[in-house]
Amino acid sequence: MKRDVNGGGTNADGSRNTMYCSHCFQDGKFTIRNISVEDMKERVRLKLKKGGFPGFMAAFFTRNLHKLERWRVHHWTAVE
Repeated sequence: MKRDVNGGGTNADGSRNTMYCSHCFQDGKFTIRNISVEDMKERVRLKLKKGGFPGFMAAFFTRNLHKLERWRVHHWTAVE
């Protein structure tokens, strides 16, 4: 979140949401609504690798995505 140039996502009322990044959460909704944690990990890994990160670093940075509120609250499933 510290590197999110927008400072986080936005809630429905336009206020900042610091729990989720601006790529994932806009106007009070997830930008990709029905994505599993495994699919999100793969998506992020590919973006990181495209940005020049080695594969092991990309895996390292995505290892805790399952702990985010989005998947933790809903027993590892995507939020609708």
